[in-house]
Amino acid sequence: MYDKSDPRSQLAQSSSAPIGSDDIAAPETHVFTDPQTAVATDDGANVWSARGQNFLVRYVELDSKASLDWDESRGYVLISAIEQAAVEVNLGGDIVRLDGRGIIVVPPGKSRISAEGAVVVAAVLDTVDVSTGEEAVNAGSYEQPHPRVARLADDAPAPQDLTAYPLSDYPAEDGRFGTIFRTHTLMINFLDDQVGPRDPEKLSPHHHDDFEQGSLTIQGKWRHHIRTPWTTKQSQWREDVHTTVSGPSLTIIPPPTVHTSQGLGDGTNLMIDLFSPPRDDFAAKGWVVNAEDFPQ
Repeated sequence: MYDKSDPRSQLAQSSSAPIGSDDIAAPETHVFTDPQTAVATDDGANVWSARGQNFLVRYVELDSKASLDWDESRGYVLISAIEQAAVEVNLGGDIVRLDGRGIIVVPPGKSRISAEGAVVVAAVLDTVDVSTGEEAVNAGSYEQPHPRVARLADDAPAPQDLTAYPLSDYPAEDGRFGTIFRTHTLMINFLDDQVGPRDPEKLSPHHHDDFEQGSLTIQGKWRHHIRTPWTTKQSQWREDVHTTVSGPSLTIIPPPTVHTSQGLGDGTNLMIDLFSPPRDDFAAKGWVVNAEDFPQ
């Protein structure tokens, strides 16, 4: 259910939320400011980790005195969401730099992330290698796969080229929903900046039949509204969730819950949506700006 001004109103609508015997997972929100849930690296970077079924998010506070050395068998996507940030990734001697907001797609191997000044970045990894999600603060939520979430294929390709995609290269377009990047297993949508509170009469409650949504809030104040449909199991019924977050956090929205997110801050409210596997409906509309590099 979308306001007619929302580009998603052009999408083919999902069927009604399925009612079946499988349990519906509970939504989760993980805040990335609590020092007790941070992992400090040897040179002073703070890293928070939370996951969905098919993806892991690492939120990192990094400055010019610290760097991160990772060796990832599947690679990752590095998100820089701060306009004044400058980050660099060195992968076996190949170096790319990103000034301002955007992403760097990092292939498998040993990489080093460094920054100019104090920045925050987020890395998104797929969980084709099931051990990837074990570091997450909510790893226990996925000890058993959630039956309603579509799984990634075990042979899903990892990225091959170290590539930076500055957000400034893809200005907003009428009729396009956000700025969407993808790999073969991940989709990252920079939603358009929302300045001031969202109009409460133009919200967008909707659901997804078989995939999770990760809503990564970077800036501002947000309220996530989430409703769990009733199944035949009354023991699984839940009260509606209305979670308010300020600053960085990750909210996991399971299928087929009805959900919408509402920016509340007076300044700039910035949120990035994460999907895995990538959404076919967004790709079919031509909204993926780096689609040529990752054909379906």
